[in-house]
Amino acid sequence: MSIRTVSPLVIAAELGRYARSRLDHLTDGRPLYIPGFDTEADPVVATGTAALYRHPYSVSQLPLLTVHFDTMLDPAPVTPWLVSLAHLAHHDCPACVTTWIEAERCAQELPAASAQFHVVETPAAVVLLHYEDHP
Repeated sequence: MSIRTVSPLVIAAELGRYARSRLDHLTDGRPLYIPGFDTEADPVVATGTAALYRHPYSVSQLPLLTVHFDTMLDPAPVTPWLVSLAHLAHHDCPACVTTWIEAERCAQELPAASAQFHVVETPAAVVLLHYEDHP
């Protein structure tokens, strides 16, 4: 599968227990953040449809959720961003603290000029892929 195209939609019934609980938790209406991304201080929100897509590299990875920035960076979201459920988190949330800790660990392990995420622009969406998710 090419990362230049958007992966197929994931049907909710296909989600495992952990992915389903993660989706339910992250789409509870509170602002989300992408720990370790350049704009981690800027909140994102799940799009109105909250669609899920298969990870382009592995079906074992958590699916990608459609989000958009809830700031001046994206005042009229036309193109959704796809971000793995594994890399989204709420601020000050006990259930999300491990996501923040993991982002900090990655930041310390990577060379200073290296980014944790790679942005891939497709015609349908901007796909945000974590460096550890690459094959």
